[in-house]
Amino acid sequence: EFSILNGITCFVESEFDETMLTEEEKIDFFRVCQEALSNVMYYAAASEVHILLKGSAKEVFLSVSDNGKGFDISNNPKHSGLASMKGRADSINAVLSVKSVLGEGTKITICKVRS
Repeated sequence: EFSILNGITCFVESEFDETMLTEEEKIDFFRVCQEALSNVMYYAAASEVHILLKGSAKEVFLSVSDNGKGFDISNNPKHSGLASMKGRADSINAVLSVKSVLGEGTKITICKVRS
């Protein structure tokens, strides 16, 4: 659906049974992915995006990476979508990572270690 609406090729790979997540975790992982895709759509000028969801009994890992223009993370305002993603990750005791290189794209990851 994302590809059809935006013309950005989207590759999705999932190796995880989502029934292992609580409802709150499902919502927060979904919202992080949704916000990352919104950022790709509005700001990245990317031609493709890759989504990977994998996990085990011990952890759940989501990454959204694009081949867009990238950005300077240090110049990102605190009220941005990244702050929203950080809040979502914090609410389920997960770790959010943002890596971006100007001219090479951005990769957002969220990892939740399960007890």
